[in-house]
Amino acid sequence: MDDILYAKYLGESIGYGVFAKAEIMKNTILGEYTGVIELNPEDTNYAWSYKSYFKELGRNITINSKEEGNLLRFVNDYSTHNIKVLYVPLNNIWRIYYISTANIK
Repeated sequence: MDDILYAKYLGESIGYGVFAKAEIMKNTILGEYTGVIELNPEDTNYAWSYKSYFKELGRNITINSKEEGNLLRFVNDYSTHNIKVLYVPLNNIWRIYYISTANIK
């Protein structure tokens, strides 16, 4: 991942963003979103919810990368989306991957 991506600070209102070092082809796996697994976190700015039936019970299981995680925690939401999230079950644990949806320069 470090071979093709880097983080850059964009200012206080945005924080960090992730950019390509080289061209990334469509449908490339950029990496796994990593962090700390939490139940009902207070701050969800850096958290993805796991697909779980616990949501029906009012519990939200997330992977939160606010304090710990990798470079992908700095991927920002923009109006032009060039990545998608893919949930993959592996050894009874949901994994979250980012995949490019277009060529990225």
